[in-house]
Amino acid sequence: GAENRTGTLGATGSIALVEGLGETTLDLEASNFWLACNRQVKARADVDVRVRGDFPDLRVRGEVDVGFLKVELGDEMSRSAWPMERDSGLIVHRDGAEKEAEQEARRLEVMDRMDLDIQVTLARNSWLHIERSTPVGKIKPDIQLEGEIGLRLTEGVFSTRGEVRTVRGNLDVLGKQFKVEEGLVTLTGATPPDPQLDVIATHKNRYGNISLQVRGRASSPELTFTSDELVDEADILSVLIFGAPMDEVVGGGGADSDDLAMVGMLVGKQLGQAMSTLLGHNAVDMINLETNTSGPGSFGVEIGKSLGGRVFLITRYRYGVDEDENMFEGQLEFSVTRRLYIELRYGDANNGGIEVYFKWKR
Repeated sequence: GAENRTGTLGATGSIALVEGLGETTLDLEASNFWLACNRQVKARADVDVRVRGDFPDLRVRGEVDVGFLKVELGDEMSRSAWPMERDSGLIVHRDGAEKEAEQEARRLEVMDRMDLDIQVTLARNSWLHIERSTPVGKIKPDIQLEGEIGLRLTEGVFSTRGEVRTVRGNLDVLGKQFKVEEGLVTLTGATPPDPQLDVIATHKNRYGNISLQVRGRASSPELTFTSDELVDEADILSVLIFGAPMDEVVGGGGADSDDLAMVGMLVGKQLGQAMSTLLGHNAVDMINLETNTSGPGSFGVEIGKSLGGRVFLITRYRYGVDEDENMFEGQLEFSVTRRLYIELRYGDANNGGIEVYFKWKR
């Protein structure tokens, strides 16, 4: 079981020590050995790795059979670590500075000249749990996996090839639970890695089953929603967000099909942003969803994108507004100084204006 943390690790062979490291013949074997055991990753595996060559020209081959894997990640996976800048007025005396630089250069040389090929097998006792905050709520995959991955390092370039398949699991999107029916992640050897996704998940509700398909590259996934009962994708998304189809949300007002299509497109962008956030890519910088913006049954969607350090663009759609109000609206915000802002707005009802803001903090 996962709590049995006993295992063995052994090494046999030789390394010639003639003016540094030389001819290397080394065999590493491990059985039921814990490769990692911390809050985020727990991994236990059988290992058989062989190292041959004249250092630093090493040839590494082997197999790693992962018998147990549990990965639990939260919002910390999106945080960036920034190096601390040293004040230019400080002088640091370090006796080993030249030696450290030499060691770093040596390490890079080893990476550039190493030829590594490791085959990793994931047993069915492999689990992935991620809980990440996005502009449309938390996305929480909880999935059991299996697969085979090849790790390659040639001329300093690292790549991965193979397939990871879902055995079972759930995916929470917009507060709704989807059961993963099929899932395949294909690693193509691209550098940096950009795996091919092919996932189908189903959500059951009183309006019939809703299926979510995720296909394409991880850097730009395509999300498609289909339903047994609902034809229009806007109705499907409305059920996921509001709990009912569009005609029920707006009180049976008989919404125009073009309007529904537009709502589907805009809300679809929300879900695309959520998936992009999950995978570490940022297509937009802001998404807001508001209800009852102009009375019962009305709602609005805002999507914002920074166009540089001083300009911010917002596209806005409102459903259920009065005839003299903008349904579609664009807005540009200019930061003139740290406290002075200019805002330009204009929409399809010919409503717009220029406003100047001065922000003051005591």
